[in-house]
Amino acid sequence: MIAAADEFRRLLRQVLFQLSLWRLESRRPKKRERAAVRLGDLGDPAAVAPLVGALSSDRDECVRVASAAALGQLRNARAVDSLITALKDPDSMVGEAAAIALGNIGEPRAVEPLTTALRERDWRVRRGALTALASVRDDRAIEALAGALSDHDSLVRKLAASFLVLLGWHPRTERERALLDSAREPDSGGTDQSQPDEPHYTWDCPECTGSEKYYHGHHRGY
Repeated sequence: MIAAADEFRRLLRQVLFQLSLWRLESRRPKKRERAAVRLGDLGDPAAVAPLVGALSSDRDECVRVASAAALGQLRNARAVDSLITALKDPDSMVGEAAAIALGNIGEPRAVEPLTTALRERDWRVRRGALTALASVRDDRAIEALAGALSDHDSLVRKLAASFLVLLGWHPRTERERALLDSAREPDSGGTDQSQPDEPHYTWDCPECTGSEKYYHGHHRGY
């Protein structure tokens, strides 16, 4: 009975995988988006190539976001080059999703392009790069996080400070101490947002209904 149940589950996953690949080619962006999410959930490394294709060439930004997130779930190094390229996607949500995916994969060669992404004009990409660098936990990544304490965006500074504290970083100079203390100050509402539980983030897609939380189990099904 156990063997039969395992075989049934294996066959079901195969069917879902093939169905998702087919829907990834749909004319409807919403179907393609959900297919990308499902491929990430299924965890089959055979999905890397079609997801890389969708990330690189799909015209819909929500599909590209979902494809980047799915590649992050698969954690396959074959996706790293395409995700690095996607850091400069015209849509900043795609860049953020690509950065977070690189952090999930944890490939050390992504540290340099992620550090470069901290100089992007859009704060979403910088936020995603910070989250990824905190996940990589490389000495070069720590230096990049420390440098982000002087970012002109207060949310980016808070996120950098929170990750540095989480990673056990200690300021080496009085200036670094002042920057860290300033970034960790509570916001105007009195709520200290500088201590997340772990490096992760969500984003809102303007073409979708509500917040598409790819890393929190939402936005599933067909």
